[in-house]
Amino acid sequence: MIEQYECRYDSNGILFYEVIGNKYNCYAKAIFETNDYKIFVNQQPISARSAIFIIEVLSSEKRD
Repeated sequence: MIEQYECRYDSNGILFYEVIGNKYNCYAKAIFETNDYKIFVNQQPISARSAIFIIEVLSSEKRD
């Protein structure tokens, strides 16, 4: 199963995503850019506000 998350760049240029208020760094197999899409977290559609999303998360680490 491929997990998809909204992903944004922080002020240091590092990709991250948030799940229930927790931030995680992203290491993606593939990153695609588009202007019109929806992503799904836990089967719930979320309208993405950025133009970047991750199609497959290889690993992630929780941020402070």
